[in-house]
Amino acid sequence: MESDGMYIISSDTTINETWTLPPGSILRFHGKGHIKGTGTISGAIIDAPLTANIFDTTISLQNVQTYGHDFSVRWYGAGTVADNYNAIQRSINTCLANGLKHCFIPAGQYTYNRSLEIKNLYKGRYVAATLHLYGEAGNWDDRTNLIYTGKSFALGVQVGKGTEIDHLKISGTFY
Repeated sequence: MESDGMYIISSDTTINETWTLPPGSILRFHGKGHIKGTGTISGAIIDAPLTANIFDTTISLQNVQTYGHDFSVRWYGAGTVADNYNAIQRSINTCLANGLKHCFIPAGQYTYNRSLEIKNLYKGRYVAATLHLYGEAGNWDDRTNLIYTGKSFALGVQVGKGTEIDHLKISGTFY
């Protein structure tokens, strides 16, 4: 439903094509609003609770901004599935592709079995990747716990110019 440049998503919505919103349009999520399908959303300002699951990992986002400071990994469903790799990696990639600097991982346990990577490729070469990947863990707790079950590195950064990783506990067997 659209109202004065605000698109309200309050129920399941399917997008299988490109949905281009006018500049400055706000895509606001209410209640159980969720977008599924294989489409692309272009040009939106996303306004959603940081703990809401609002997109399937098959939805692409282009030229988007966030209404607040953060892009949440929960928006792609992290924390709601047994293996959170796709949701977390999709969130990282979306942030890097859209110039979003803050990728937030809310408190919770996030098991994943493939190495997460913060990287930007341009014409086959690594270029600067700037991202603040952070959670809610403190010195004495593990409120945001990434549990790696794979057999390689848990988190890799290529040309992390200005990249920060903090307030996360990373556990498991990794090299």
